[in-house]
Amino acid sequence: MPKKVVLLGDFGVGKTSIGMRLAEDRFEETTIATLGVAHFTCKVAGLTPFSAATKLEVWDTAGQERYRSLDSLRLYLRRALGAIVVVDVTSAGSLEAAKRVVSQLRLDEDCAAREDLAIAVAYNKCDFEARAFDPAAVAWTGVCAAVETSCKTGAGVQQLARALVDALPADDAAAATSNVGLTQPGASLTSGSDCC
Repeated sequence: MPKKVVLLGDFGVGKTSIGMRLAEDRFEETTIATLGVAHFTCKVAGLTPFSAATKLEVWDTAGQERYRSLDSLRLYLRRALGAIVVVDVTSAGSLEAAKRVVSQLRLDEDCAAREDLAIAVAYNKCDFEARAFDPAAVAWTGVCAAVETSCKTGAGVQQLARALVDALPADDAAAATSNVGLTQPGASLTSGSDCC
């Protein structure tokens, strides 16, 4: 049974491109804005040698303001085991929005996501030279990985997915929950050396 992971972040940060890179290992220069939610399915192996591939059902959520209500977030996160919060390194505003999303996921007691939801941060568009901030200088609490990615070149996308897969619960733990349940995410993983 696939494990549900949601893509979250502002409009235009590259959520759909990350989903396409994971599912089909391809990139399109232009994509149509996601309205509501779209789905991708992929298999990802963990970071540890000989780890079995995990089938993921990746939900690509819309980034437009009208889809960012807490009720929408709860709906998208229902039965989700992980989240990839996408940040555009060329936009400081997307970083602030991502911080709000992670905080909302961790602190809102009514949110479907509990403190044990595996959260990874994708610093997307690392192939661009102009950057609004230095990803290495950003501190995150409660995320299992923070990785620079480029959907255009593919850099970092598999590393991010593998780190997230390693933070997901074992199959018996996933089956025991009807909402959201994970093991506690591990230490932060920051990488920029394999990108750009």
